[in-house]
Amino acid sequence: MEESITTLLGLEFEFYSLTKGEIMNKLLMFHIVKRFINEARVRFLGFIGTFHCVLDLRSTKFSMIIIPLLVVTVAFHRVPIEYNQPQSEPQEVIVNTSKLETEVPLFSEISQRFYTQYEAHDPIYIDGNSDFSLTAEVESWPGDGSETNPYTIAELHISDPTDNLIEIKNTDVHFRISSCQLIGGYIGIWLFNVTNGNLTYNTIADNRWHGIYLKLSENSTLSNNIVNNNSGGGISLEYSRYSSLTTNTVNNNREDGISLEYSGYSTLTNNTVTNNSLWGTYLYYSSNSLLADNNVTNNGEAGFYIYYSADCTLTNNIVTNNSLSGIYLWSSRDNNLVNNTITNNSGDGISLTSSGNTTLTNNIVTNSSENGISLSTSENTILTTNTIINNSRDGITLEDSGNSILTNNTVTNNSRNGICLWTAGNGTLTNNTVTNNSVDGISLWTSVNGTLTTNTVTNNSGNGISLWTSGNSTLTSNTVTNNSGEGISLWLWSGNSTLTSNVVTNNRGNGISLWFSGNNAFLDNILVNNGFYVSGVQLKHYLQAVVTNNSVNNKPLVYWQNITGGTVPSGVGQVVLVNSSFVEVTGQIIMGLQGVYCSNLFIHNNTIINGINGIHLFWTNNSIVSGNNIINTSHYGIYIDQETIDNRVEFNNFYGNHVDGSQAYDSGLSNLFQYNYWDDWVTPDNNTDGYVDIPYSIAGEANNQDLFPRIMDLVILFPNEQLVLSGFVTIEWTTGHHLFGEPVTYSVYYSPDGGTTWYHLESDLIRPSYVWDTTLVANGANYLLKVVATTTGGTWQAVTFSSQFSINNISPTLTSSSSTITPTNHSQTSRDSDILAILQIFGLLSILAFSGILFVTIRRRG
Repeated sequence: MEESITTLLGLEFEFYSLTKGEIMNKLLMFHIVKRFINEARVRFLGFIGTFHCVLDLRSTKFSMIIIPLLVVTVAFHRVPIEYNQPQSEPQEVIVNTSKLETEVPLFSEISQRFYTQYEAHDPIYIDGNSDFSLTAEVESWPGDGSETNPYTIAELHISDPTDNLIEIKNTDVHFRISSCQLIGGYIGIWLFNVTNGNLTYNTIADNRWHGIYLKLSENSTLSNNIVNNNSGGGISLEYSRYSSLTTNTVNNNREDGISLEYSGYSTLTNNTVTNNSLWGTYLYYSSNSLLADNNVTNNGEAGFYIYYSADCTLTNNIVTNNSLSGIYLWSSRDNNLVNNTITNNSGDGISLTSSGNTTLTNNIVTNSSENGISLSTSENTILTTNTIINNSRDGITLEDSGNSILTNNTVTNNSRNGICLWTAGNGTLTNNTVTNNSVDGISLWTSVNGTLTTNTVTNNSGNGISLWTSGNSTLTSNTVTNNSGEGISLWLWSGNSTLTSNVVTNNRGNGISLWFSGNNAFLDNILVNNGFYVSGVQLKHYLQAVVTNNSVNNKPLVYWQNITGGTVPSGVGQVVLVNSSFVEVTGQIIMGLQGVYCSNLFIHNNTIINGINGIHLFWTNNSIVSGNNIINTSHYGIYIDQETIDNRVEFNNFYGNHVDGSQAYDSGLSNLFQYNYWDDWVTPDNNTDGYVDIPYSIAGEANNQDLFPRIMDLVILFPNEQLVLSGFVTIEWTTGHHLFGEPVTYSVYYSPDGGTTWYHLESDLIRPSYVWDTTLVANGANYLLKVVATTTGGTWQAVTFSSQFSINNISPTLTSSSSTITPTNHSQTSRDSDILAILQIFGLLSILAFSGILFVTIRRRG
């Protein structure tokens, strides 16, 4: 029985001094830990003496349980072992279950790795097949050099500082170097002109040059080796194609961790490469290689450096804390980077130079000291579904890398631009989410013919989308919102572009702005709480190809070009007049008005609210701006630019437009400001003539003034503070000041949304009060009132606003004198839940009772 069990398991253990029961317990515990606890590290230390043990079924009454468990363990729980035993110290073995391999050693080999004493041996030198055969015979090495029965060099300890420890040359026999300690030599293992070598489970450390060095040695397999603290590279292959490097640990070497030169068609999987002084993993002219599931960390230069190596795949690697880029490709085209996690590297996360036709998919790149992903002269690159977060410069940057495609990437919280293209024409950006970056969301510089479609660009600290000298671009169906600068901005000859169906909302600057960029097409764009702005120094910068069906705050954008005469129709959202004359804009509630290269405009009795500059005139002459209410613009209420001459600005009311201490700017010539109300300039009026005694200063090079700044005595008395109103409310205000004794009438309006939309209540009131039935409007918290005072001749107008208030008209609750109506479905649900809980408790008690009866019955029968 002893012999049959020994044959079955194939085991003959060489143990340190233990009792038979201790050995069985340790083996059983070791394999249970391996099976059920991932990342377990089991160490067996410091036992004295040895003896041979054969398992005996008769040695314990539990053997019928222990032996099957060991057999199952042998069949199903093989794992690679890492070990490191210094020459003068007791053996220390580390079990690493973090990476499971499809090809693993037999159970007998695992046990030998734990318990075998290493045999001291001189350096080994073999040159040729015959020499290998002769040496194997002399050394009694098992095997015959065939594929099924390779020569095996195993369990040797070799150390010699003057020589290579194992050197094999000029052979194509199959051989295996296994479980050896090769420490303190010149090269640990050197294979030259060798095929079919298999190096596995060796510890190779403290050698004066490379740990493992293969040259002209194809079809080699290196697995589960520990290669540490060598003065050259850890594992170095030259002209050694079709090699496989699997589950090796390569640490603390003074050159590269793993390097392949002219060694293409190789596979590197599940290796751990850390703390090496140069590159973690270096490929040079080693195309068609697979690098997968490696952990490359804390190396002195880049984690992976791929140089002149095409058609490689890097997938599922973890690349962290390296001193240069995480992954660096140089002159390496047609590569594929998939599902890598790249974090905390001191250069770029991924850097491509002259490495076009590369695909980057599903990579996570975070916390790089430079850019997340950087491409230079790497055209025709595809970046899709990558996550780029918290990098210290741009999230993604492309330079001289045209014809690239960026789709479905998430780019957020980077310290500069989210996505930046430099001289990268014909780029396509689709479905990217670009948020919370510290400069622009998406920026194109001298990158013509770009296509930006269905991107979401939000909460960036600069502009949402910026094009600089990037004409002939197409922007379609992008969502651009809550950015701190402009929503979409075309700068410096970015004309001949098309913007269609973009939604631009709540950006701090203009929604869409054009700077020196004419001849564009704008169709079906939606701007909410954002306006449209155009700037330039020549008429061609203002003339656009098409401006059709765009809206500002759900009202049409009017962009009139080359018009003579006419009145802008009522109910528009914003007005831009270019190269036009004798046009009237009156009675509008708009976000802004621009007049450029115009003359004889009449801008009268409009309310302009919440824009950037309320009214902007450039190269516009002989126009009248009067009776307008200009409210809460973020820059100037009115901005008169250079070459703007002989315009009159009078009887307007300016509220809350504050830049540089003035609500108006004038750098033109001979423009007249008079009789305007400025809410920041209301005293003193010592002679009580209705004008502030000191003129109002206008900012700008013209050094202009309003000599007669009006005092506004039109004030809403009730409601005049934050209140909750209901039912019938009497609105009251003071009598408005008017000139020359003309009669005044009043109009009353309300806004339910804080001033964005106004609804008319009553006009032509003579008395300063009005009774309002608040039950006719919806409840809400953002109501405002506006009272407009107008002289009968229309020469003077004043406007005043209430503070914000709420309306809450509570509907009565229906009750019954006999009972309260309760929704039936809620009650039924509650009763069903109670019944279900009772049934569950009853079922559990039944199971417990049955189990107790069964237990008692079994004991009695036993």
